[in-house]
Amino acid sequence: MSVRNNEERLGAAPNEDSPILSQNLQDPLNFVVPTMHVELPSKGQYYAEGHPLHNQESIEIRFMTAKDEDILASPNLIKKKIVLDRLVQNLILDKRIRVEDLLLGDKNSILIQARISGYGQWYEAKVQCPSCSEEVETEFDLEECCVIKEGETDLEEVKVLENGNFMVELPRTEAQCEIKFLRGHEEKIIIKNFDQKGKNKQDNNLTQQLKLMIESVNGYADKHVVDYFVDNMPVIDSRFLRSTYEKLNPNANLLTDFQCENCGHSEDMEVPLTIDFFWPKQ
Repeated sequence: MSVRNNEERLGAAPNEDSPILSQNLQDPLNFVVPTMHVELPSKGQYYAEGHPLHNQESIEIRFMTAKDEDILASPNLIKKKIVLDRLVQNLILDKRIRVEDLLLGDKNSILIQARISGYGQWYEAKVQCPSCSEEVETEFDLEECCVIKEGETDLEEVKVLENGNFMVELPRTEAQCEIKFLRGHEEKIIIKNFDQKGKNKQDNNLTQQLKLMIESVNGYADKHVVDYFVDNMPVIDSRFLRSTYEKLNPNANLLTDFQCENCGHSEDMEVPLTIDFFWPKQ
């Protein structure tokens, strides 16, 4: 059966809003953007029941496209410091998932794999030697450097709660602290606080993070109680809490065995993520 187009039937130009014509105009090659599954360091264990990522070990994202580079180049998004969040949100296929709800380690894993699939595994960056302070141009293999850390949940001093949080007893005060993993919501608060630091001359990033990760102290969940406790806790408790959090926190890190060409110093270090991470050299 032959199909008549609108021009033949009505004697007028075809309607560009027609779904069939619109599809042909937009994608005459029937090109499909490839997708990939990214491993989640959390294995989906810390998302509530009913969340799309609950107990999911991976998340499906699409490959970066030329339109995504518009996001990376947007002065407005860069100024607001939301450019990477907007990129991740665009790449996630399941639109029920909000980047603000992602654990930070899971978001890091998505960013690393998006960069590898978009621009390749090789990344050049300048690294300052911790020993001689010389800046060395180094090329990193991101596939080799990417380390997925699931988190050490079997620590003796930690009790895993049903809601996915953890109960930790502090060594000096013996206070019982319920702590949670930081997500995109808390990261925005930390960034905002960091931006305001120059205005009020207060550098309180460490206490800010502690206040955000602690849900309750000895059963008291009131924010004023938590804030007062954090501001006045002994430093040994503060260091213990931050150290325990790092052990528990599932994350994706870029680690490399750095060796300085200038002085020969070598040590394990994190790969520096500069603006060139998503704008590699041609």
